[in-house]
Amino acid sequence: MARQRASLKRLSMGYVYLSRRATFESTPNPIALALERLQKRGIKPLDLTQSNPTLAGFRYRDDAIRAAVSAPDVMIYRPSPEGAWQARQAIAEYYRERGCPVEPEAVLLVSGTSEGYAYLFKLLGDPGDVVLVPKPSYPLLEYLATLESLELRRYELVFCDRWQIDFDSLEYAIDDRTRAIVIINPNNPTGSYLKRVELVSLLELARARHLVLVVDEVFSDFPLELPPDAVTSVAGLDAGPIIVLSGLSKVAGLPQMKASWLVVGGPNDFRREITGRLAFIADTYLTVGTPVQAGLPVLLELRREFQAQARERLRHNLERLRALAATKSACRLLPVEGGWYAVLQLPPGIDEESWVLALLEEEHVLVHPGYFYDFAGAACIIVSLLCEPAEFEAGLERLGRHLPA
Repeated sequence: MARQRASLKRLSMGYVYLSRRATFESTPNPIALALERLQKRGIKPLDLTQSNPTLAGFRYRDDAIRAAVSAPDVMIYRPSPEGAWQARQAIAEYYRERGCPVEPEAVLLVSGTSEGYAYLFKLLGDPGDVVLVPKPSYPLLEYLATLESLELRRYELVFCDRWQIDFDSLEYAIDDRTRAIVIINPNNPTGSYLKRVELVSLLELARARHLVLVVDEVFSDFPLELPPDAVTSVAGLDAGPIIVLSGLSKVAGLPQMKASWLVVGGPNDFRREITGRLAFIADTYLTVGTPVQAGLPVLLELRREFQAQARERLRHNLERLRALAATKSACRLLPVEGGWYAVLQLPPGIDEESWVLALLEEEHVLVHPGYFYDFAGAACIIVSLLCEPAEFEAGLERLGRHLPA
């Protein structure tokens, strides 16, 4: 991933002015430029950041998937802002199997979680309002908030034996313009789940300050080292204003299907108001295709086969990474509670970007530096545990040569 910081100045073209929301002047970072140089030389690095399941060697039921999106009724267009009823029923059943009391009426389909965030940012804030997001986390939210004219403000996740929310930084970040708190559960890339005591505190804070909890659960089906006090899903909770995001991209390993969903929880009056307004927004776009809505019950059922393969792969690769870290006492593999990523802390005094560039140029192995995700403190790298095992192990062998003993 080539993370590019945007400069949001107003751009004049001589005869028109472009909105600051969509004026992203950016330049490739040094890692992206190094990748480009290798590609021009015909060198394909071992990519330890690979997280696209359709390119990671998983077995899919191709015939069943094609049949699911090719039913005769896909030729008939019956638009529904909330999504087709049978698709919403299937999503509600998926949650009920996980012990979450979700009703179809609480579900709204979107074409992806990015669109889900865009809908929620339109719904929850006016221009200049504030949304809080965790740090570290995936950088996409910065752009989504900017496109909706919202300010993104960060609260800290701190590591002390395990990752936890720094509630002092969270409360400090809240002011009269704050409208929502985003929680990634489990976090990407720290892999840390929300804990029960944290959920209680978040609900109390949301009720006291009139905030909405937006909980992104796309990786919640992939626990690895799940602590007993972890909360794997908040879908269906009525204890406070909660909206959950998830989708087929991770749940079934089908990012190309472009089908995700929002689940509105909380008190009855909150659910009615939020679902009605979201339906109005969705009716303006109607982005989710009929074929994937028709096939969604089957695609969700097929998730079982993908998830069984993915969990086995994630555990295998995590063990291989743990074995490598055990031989390098200067490095530390941070705990991985769930998700697709792992964080390896580097020895003190190392410059992340220089180290990652040297690994790429000398060993032809690509990893992500921690600053891509706003890590603070000690240098670290992030790798994807979803890589094909043979490539992952080959990459780890080269990585081990580059790490201090």
